[in-house]
Amino acid sequence: MKQIAALFAALLAATGGTAQTPVGRVSIGLQAGYNFNDLNKPAVGGHLLVGLPAGLAFYPAAQGYFVRSGSLWRASATLRWAPPTRAVTPYVAVGPYWSKRSGAGAQTVESGVISQFGTEGTLNRIRPFAELQFLLGAAFSSEFSCGARVTIGRWGV
Repeated sequence: MKQIAALFAALLAATGGTAQTPVGRVSIGLQAGYNFNDLNKPAVGGHLLVGLPAGLAFYPAAQGYFVRSGSLWRASATLRWAPPTRAVTPYVAVGPYWSKRSGAGAQTVESGVISQFGTEGTLNRIRPFAELQFLLGAAFSSEFSCGARVTIGRWGV
């Protein structure tokens, strides 16, 4: 995990640039997804996006999966980077995730690293997006997620 974080930090330092998400801008979003590997299950969730300097953004998210019995949810807190663009913006993100599965009197908690590769469009305050997520924890897993986020204001500016 330390190696991935160091690689991501080096990438960010090398690219520089101005912020795509203005510093302090806050957006909330809803998303739907599908896990392709170990679960083969759909999910729904939400996220927050807080703009930071140099094209970075804090990107916490949570989602629940539709499982046959019990419950399964995942939370993540990634650091996202997007280059300066106008209409369609590609982005990358990396950070930790935590998941909890419960059912039949048992609970399983897992943690690992999530990486996200996506693109978002700009339609005034509404930003549709699609992303691929790769999770490395007890096992490798991949997911597709899409949805939209809405700018709700500024924080700390």
